[in-house]
Amino acid sequence: MHHGHHKQGNGEVLPEGGERPADPYQAAIDAAPKIPELLREPVGIPMPGRDAPKLGAVGSLMDAGKAWGAALNFVFTIIAGLMLGWLCDYFFKTRPWGVLGGLAAGFVLAFVQIVRNTLKTEAKEKAERERRKSKSG
Repeated sequence: MHHGHHKQGNGEVLPEGGERPADPYQAAIDAAPKIPELLREPVGIPMPGRDAPKLGAVGSLMDAGKAWGAALNFVFTIIAGLMLGWLCDYFFKTRPWGVLGGLAAGFVLAFVQIVRNTLKTEAKEKAERERRKSKSG
């Protein structure tokens, strides 16, 4: 006779006297260590000179929209320069210099726009921080 273990009908070996839990997944969850309540909530750490991150779907969608707008603006500016260069080549028979010049001008213009927009956004954020600081203090 077997000592210590007995076989169930499905071939599973269980310890003597042990019954199979109704839901083995729930039994595993119950046996897992519990996360203390203190650690369940995310902690916002305020950084001096930085805005709190935007929370919520609207803020992240707006940020994603701005990023896509900037990326598409960059690409379309380069394409516009390329097209203008191609037109110059077509009408003035200067191939390939018009395309190369248009491509270079498109890149320069695209970078200038990105730098301008970045400086404008930074100035707006700085003004907002100053306004908040003067309001709270």
